[in-house]
Amino acid sequence: MEQYSLFLDTCVWLDIANKPEPILPIITQLIDDNSIKIITSKIIIDEFERNKTKIVDNSKKRLKQQLRDGKNALKLFDGKYNISEIDNFFDEINSQIPNVSDKAFTAITMISDLLKKSTRIELSDNIISLVFRRALDKKAPFHRNKNSIADALLMEQFHQFSVESSYQTLYFITHNTDDFSDTQDNRRIHPDYNGYFEKENVRYEINIMNVINQIDENLLGDYEFENYGMDENRSIIEILNAEGEFMEKIWYGRHQNLKYKVECEGEHVDPEIWKGARASAKKMEKKYGKNNLVWDDFEWGMLNGKLSALRWVLGEDWDMLDT
Repeated sequence: MEQYSLFLDTCVWLDIANKPEPILPIITQLIDDNSIKIITSKIIIDEFERNKTKIVDNSKKRLKQQLRDGKNALKLFDGKYNISEIDNFFDEINSQIPNVSDKAFTAITMISDLLKKSTRIELSDNIISLVFRRALDKKAPFHRNKNSIADALLMEQFHQFSVESSYQTLYFITHNTDDFSDTQDNRRIHPDYNGYFEKENVRYEINIMNVINQIDENLLGDYEFENYGMDENRSIIEILNAEGEFMEKIWYGRHQNLKYKVECEGEHVDPEIWKGARASAKKMEKKYGKNNLVWDDFEWGMLNGKLSALRWVLGEDWDMLDT
């Protein structure tokens, strides 16, 4: 029986954690049957661990928001439905939300265990050198003027495994089509990586369900899998990363305003707190570049609006701009 080796990008694991059915039970079954082997990297494990608690929190917030929306929508039909019964119905559902959180936590725990037991590719000096050269040459995934070092390291680790290891069929699976896919057809690898997928048994895939269907077409049955993970919505990791970036930039802008007040207007801040704030500001400047942390009034408003919108999508109230 053929065994398939699967290298799943972090975004795929996070999307599975966010929506475990039907993928997670099937992956577990295929591993137990020795039909697939999971290949991973410390980069993937660390990134998943950093984001896993947000999955539980966001699933709870998203469900609460959906329930509020449903409740308010029914109340618009005043006279047609009994308001008291509506309130009782949604209160009962709300009481079950902890069970939903438990299910999300169970899925995350299962994935963490799978990753820890997987075959791990180590990071070598040669891989780091290749990524550095790729960045200088502006080749994918650096073709979008974006810090894509982690993505580039993953692809180089995958390529090293494909060259040095033995396997029957090897897949690189990602939902990050912006960095890895051909701009004309996101089902194909970016031309800058064509040489990495020359072997017939080394394949690029943007839909985990397609891979499962190729392994065993009976596992998914009639499940609609064509667009799994590839709908028009951003993946959860893209949303979380963007929310984190906007939060840091807004914090930096507020810090600069406070800095002016401290240095020019004599405002007092506890010395220890101010020391930590200045150190954090230096980190932001190193991370984003000082020239990229200057905004006019319009750009500042857009930045705050983006953070507010992303947090609303994640279940917060509108205008939640705490940093």
